[in-house]
Amino acid sequence: MVAESLLRDRLNKLERGLPVAQMKKLKYEDIRETLVLDYRTRGVKMLEEDENGNPYVWGFEHLNSFFKNRSVMEIITDLLYKFIERRQIDGAKNATINRISACCGR
Repeated sequence: MVAESLLRDRLNKLERGLPVAQMKKLKYEDIRETLVLDYRTRGVKMLEEDENGNPYVWGFEHLNSFFKNRSVMEIITDLLYKFIERRQIDGAKNATINRISACCGR
């Protein structure tokens, strides 16, 4: 059963286009940069530049502080719920949390 589950997991990762070894090295910062590139190429208005000319998306500061230096393999449903819980404790409204959480699904 365990071997079958591991095989299924690896096959799913391969379908997504990344070798398993490379998936283990992928960090949150890597996928954030891909999201910024996606926003730039699609002309998404949420993408702006800060005073230093760096790309800025409203709400990323919350994602950055929570997910910084985490492996993409760590970012699973339970961790996303912890992020949502932290934002609620911080006083963010559910609509705001939903908007920024949607970035995680991209």
